[in-house]
Amino acid sequence: VEAKAGDGSATLSMGQAAARFCLSLVAAMKGDNVVEYTYVETNSDDAVFFSHPVRLGPNGVEDILPYGE
Repeated sequence: VEAKAGDGSATLSMGQAAARFCLSLVAAMKGDNVVEYTYVETNSDDAVFFSHPVRLGPNGVEDILPYGE
């Protein structure tokens, strides 16, 4: 796409991210084991919401996972 003379576009990046997340939601609804990063409410004093890996399942977010060590 020549949206920005070959330099890409933030809009295209957001669209790609939304498409990927939607496909992950469909896979999770089918019962696949899916882990994606998303903004969730945390118990941290630093930030009320932060991006964490989450396990998605048929009912939405099943688990908020910790970061690797």
